[in-house]
Amino acid sequence: RQPPSIFFRCLPFLFCIMSESTQSAPPAPTNASDAGADAAAEPAPVIGEGGSAPCPPNEEPQKQDNSGGGDQPSSQAQGDGGADSDDEAEEDGSNEHMEADKVQDVIRTDAESVSLEYLRVGNIRNLGLDQLTNCTYLSLHRNLIHKLDPLPDNLHGLTSLDLSDNKIKRIPDHFENLQSLTKLDMSYNNIREIKNLEALTGLKELYLQSNKIQEMKGLSTLTNLTLLELGANRFRQVQGLETLTNLEQLFLGKNKIGIIEGLDTLQSLTLLSFQNNRIVDIMGLQALTQLEELYISENGIKEMTNLSALTQLRVLDLSANRIPTINADEIKDMVALEDFWFNDNQISDWAEIAKLSAFPELQHVYFRHNPIFSDVRYRAKLMDALPHLKDIDSIPVR
Repeated sequence: RQPPSIFFRCLPFLFCIMSESTQSAPPAPTNASDAGADAAAEPAPVIGEGGSAPCPPNEEPQKQDNSGGGDQPSSQAQGDGGADSDDEAEEDGSNEHMEADKVQDVIRTDAESVSLEYLRVGNIRNLGLDQLTNCTYLSLHRNLIHKLDPLPDNLHGLTSLDLSDNKIKRIPDHFENLQSLTKLDMSYNNIREIKNLEALTGLKELYLQSNKIQEMKGLSTLTNLTLLELGANRFRQVQGLETLTNLEQLFLGKNKIGIIEGLDTLQSLTLLSFQNNRIVDIMGLQALTQLEELYISENGIKEMTNLSALTQLRVLDLSANRIPTINADEIKDMVALEDFWFNDNQISDWAEIAKLSAFPELQHVYFRHNPIFSDVRYRAKLMDALPHLKDIDSIPVR
């Protein structure tokens, strides 16, 4: 398949790697965190919780490189922090200051890319960030930061800031000084409200998945956004996105949304995820004619409707719903369709599969855990009906 520097984790001591390295720009993050590890795993991972590029339902997602790419000197300082030890660390104790002192000793002050991860520090005051003279990418991923102090003036030129997987409860008001930011990751924190981002009008990618946010507000000025990740929060409706007309990828998986709405102005969207919500009817998509990937698995959908305008679709994920038939009229113009994810539905008639024979580009299908899956000739019948397939349920066709 979310959300693409190399991270060395769980090492018993603090160290720093200083090297000239070539880093590639990350693919668009669209997490598949629920993906299984083998061919027998349940398909239909959740897209929209951030972290990796789309992959077939039973493949492990790849770790993203959030450095923003480019050939640049980098500096990494990483501690032995892990999920099991985080709760034992002191957020403002002597252990934190000891770690911070070591960071100052090993950090490369002229590095453009600086990673200070897994150090278990509770604040940034003693990390020596004021010594960085050329930093444009800063990662403080997986620490214990609960309140973010103002960044020193020398970091106001940051273009990418990763604060994911900390304990931050509020987006600080001093973010208005970070006018050069194009990418901000505050996923996996304890944020309850989107605020203090209004001045960051240059942002192109914003990651806020896995927080505790209930309302989509405070985003209207971020009109340059091309990627917005809001998965795994507490949203019940889509609102406040009308001005984000440059948005190309929107992830809203793992929320409590019941109706697809408020998207008519987002006509640049090429990828949309509503996985694992409370949607019963497909609607509100007619204006999104540039969509190439649509993920609405794990809802309560009973019928394929209102899809006919999406003629550019390459990936259609309707898995884990309650759909008994394939509505050929709704998808007949999707001539570019390559992936059709329909596992965990209620297809019981092989005549439904024959409806897909009209799609010459169709290469990957998923029909596990439909009634037809119990047929002993399941794979053979799929190959007969759809001879162009490259794999069935992620298992290559031979």
